[in-house]
Amino acid sequence: MAKVATRRRTLRPDDNGDYRPYIGWREPAKQQRFNLGKDLTEAEWRYAAIHRLYADDCRESEQNLWSLRGLTFAKEIAAGKKVIELSAPPPQDRGAVIEFQQGIEHARQSFPSLTITPADETVFGESVEQNQDLVAGRLKELETELKRMGALLSTDALPNRLIPGTFHEALDAYSKMIERDGERLPNGLLKHSQRKRLKMVERFKDKHRNLPLCRLNFDEGSHLIAFWRKRPKTLKKSNCSRSHSKHHVGELIRFYKWLDQTDQFQWAMPKGLLSVSRKIPKLDSEKKTSAISKLVYTPDQLAVLNKHATPLERLCIYVGLNCGMGAAELGRVLISDILLSHEHEHGKRLRIETNTNDNWIRMNRPKTDVFGEWRLWPETVVMLQWAIKRAHRLGTDLVFVKRNGEPIFDEISDKPEYGFTNLWTGLLRRVRRHDEGFGKLPFGTLRDTLPDYLRAEFGEEMASMCLAHGRPVNADTLLDCYANRPFGRFHQVLPQARTFFEPMFQAVTDPLAGSDEEPLRINKKALKATIKKKIDKKIRGREQSA
Repeated sequence: MAKVATRRRTLRPDDNGDYRPYIGWREPAKQQRFNLGKDLTEAEWRYAAIHRLYADDCRESEQNLWSLRGLTFAKEIAAGKKVIELSAPPPQDRGAVIEFQQGIEHARQSFPSLTITPADETVFGESVEQNQDLVAGRLKELETELKRMGALLSTDALPNRLIPGTFHEALDAYSKMIERDGERLPNGLLKHSQRKRLKMVERFKDKHRNLPLCRLNFDEGSHLIAFWRKRPKTLKKSNCSRSHSKHHVGELIRFYKWLDQTDQFQWAMPKGLLSVSRKIPKLDSEKKTSAISKLVYTPDQLAVLNKHATPLERLCIYVGLNCGMGAAELGRVLISDILLSHEHEHGKRLRIETNTNDNWIRMNRPKTDVFGEWRLWPETVVMLQWAIKRAHRLGTDLVFVKRNGEPIFDEISDKPEYGFTNLWTGLLRRVRRHDEGFGKLPFGTLRDTLPDYLRAEFGEEMASMCLAHGRPVNADTLLDCYANRPFGRFHQVLPQARTFFEPMFQAVTDPLAGSDEEPLRINKKALKATIKKKIDKKIRGREQSA
């Protein structure tokens, strides 16, 4: 098709005040003129709309001219119509009624820039029903014929209605929706949670066959859910974690809901699909067989860790314990979240004694956006003062950063928590050089340690508030609508809890002594591999140039 030759220009009125530009060609040597009215704003909208329509018309007809139908629609837009209505045939003309829906769908596909609707919704509804009956009848005939030929098993059946598209095509469209509407970081990159959703969608395509959407009925839909509930094997030939399965089941349910609501496909949610069980079973090895199911370091073990820690690692330990924070929370702490030498402005309301010697961290929990507030221990304050000066020196607002100022919790990475994991692994490695039998627990146990103590000594509500969970009292989901959370009691409990960790603090006389950073560890194997790779690249470059 020849290039669409139509000129876009600034609109100017004629002597009568009308905007009458030329848009497109009616004949090879004759342009088409439109009267867009006297209002400039309205004329500009009509001008742009007719240009889009002309591009649709030329693409459909494969020539650089207005078709009769396209020109008719363009004149309606020039007259001020925002929606094109197609007139309905007489209800008694059954053949024309059946073709009515087909004609509207063809017009919508031919002119995607237009909003096309039927002039009579009643006749259009009848047309839709008759087309569905026609398709269902033809499918039954085809089913009988295929079974007679032996091409279709007697237990199989064709769907009674056609739904365009396939399961994988719908997943691709779902991925595009996530990429378009998903939450983003300030630099424009999708947040880690949204990137994880995209990876789950790719796993759906990898694990499940590309069946037609008309086959995605209750049985197939519940079978997909059951696949992930059963915790499929990973590449290491072991069952995936309960959390992994739970996230995939949840994403599959979100996909079903989106597919039911989107206009891109004509799939409807099968009755009862959302009522299918989503419970993820435990393996025998995961079932509780002891009164102690959550392992955390004791104060004496924490003392050993503290003794071998660098100031940066000690900062992680103190803040992680004091505020019940893990990698995701620590990595997002800003200098502005820390209030030093600050009297609590709501002290009387909270029924606590407070003065300018008090120190706090206030922030919203990243995942749930629940507000949390923690009264800081003196030792934690010392480390935070050091960390704030360090952050200012490195030119960053984040408290937990590497020696080059980059965040330890790297939200751009697919594994953002690895910075804290590596830091913790280095500390455990140094400890185990002196004590090979020292237990290896993950970095996340720091977050669990104080809540574990608070739950045993002061009750579930205090442990939940330490973690900044959404519902401190599970039995009453509406309590927050009527009463404030007992932050006053929580702030009285935290100083008492500090005495439990006294052995850890006594293990170090000067928490800021020594190097403020762990010496850079060089992986000799990785370094040799990198050097070899660069040398091979240079050799190949010389060979190509020769």
